[in-house]
Amino acid sequence: MAVVGGISAAAAHSAVRQHFSAGHAGAEHSEPRATFGTNGFMRMRGGHGQAYVTKLIAVPPRPRQLIAVGMALDIVGSDPDSRLFQEVRERLGLGYEVSATLDWGAGWAVAIISASAARAAARRLVDAVENTCQRAAAEGFSADELQRARKKLRYRYASLAESRYDRALSLAEGTLLGFPLPEEAERIVSRMPEAEIEAAWRGVLQGRTLTALLAD
Repeated sequence: MAVVGGISAAAAHSAVRQHFSAGHAGAEHSEPRATFGTNGFMRMRGGHGQAYVTKLIAVPPRPRQLIAVGMALDIVGSDPDSRLFQEVRERLGLGYEVSATLDWGAGWAVAIISASAARAAARRLVDAVENTCQRAAAEGFSADELQRARKKLRYRYASLAESRYDRALSLAEGTLLGFPLPEEAERIVSRMPEAEIEAAWRGVLQGRTLTALLAD
């Protein structure tokens, strides 16, 4: 959390103490360890008549690996021309929402794929997410899919260059986390071999994953 301008440090500390009561200032707390089932699947009750599936995929937090998995995620993910959207929304007619994102920080990274559908379609939705991910690993990506993924990323970098605020945040984040500058990342995207992207996607699916289903 960051606070910028128009407030004293004392007022900021007071506001934090008022709204965040857990823990004690200056005390170190150990982070709880995540536990993974033998089959990487967890079912939870809830959903209020709908089913929600979230697949978490651990990603090595190295710049080229992040970029490669990000390109694969664009192909697999949630845009109308992506595989999961086509499978869940168009071919099976199951879903309400489809999402695919890549988040990272200092020493960690995770790809997050999620989708929702009617409660009765919960098992089919889980299968659709898993099968789409595994087919991409087995079959690889077409030249057209890779071209679209590169174009999307180039557009994002171009949009970033037009916003001073977003670019400043990106530069700060890159400096803190050791991520390449946007111009260098764009060059990596344009030159990254198809085989490296496919290998990165296969590698993370063979690593630590957790699929959670929230349904009644």
